[in-house]
Amino acid sequence: MCVRGALALADVLHELPSQPLELLVVWEPVLPSDRGPPAPMLRARLTDPRIRRYWDPQLRVSQAIRNAHADEPRCLGDDEHPVWDTVFLFPPGAKWNGAPPRSQLCGRDVVDVIDQVRAALGGASD
Repeated sequence: MCVRGALALADVLHELPSQPLELLVVWEPVLPSDRGPPAPMLRARLTDPRIRRYWDPQLRVSQAIRNAHADEPRCLGDDEHPVWDTVFLFPPGAKWNGAPPRSQLCGRDVVDVIDQVRAALGGASD
């Protein structure tokens, strides 16, 4: 996920403090500068307890998402690159049992679809 997208999603969580939401932020080596998890300065800005952060150097989550959403190319990008800077909304109680569940909403780039995400979660649009 890109930094701007992660911060935009964190802002949505801030707007919905009582919603029982969980945000999974998966960082991957996509750009040459992506050598490890984000710097402490960025992690310090993602402090909501509903945020879980992961570093996925083998791109396993990207591949699982690509396999599960093969019929939704608008959410995946091209086949030559990892799925990144993308948001997937899963229904309450969804479980990842070997593969990701189907999403209720997906879109990319995160900042381009943030109003759709906010509306889907019941928040006010900017």
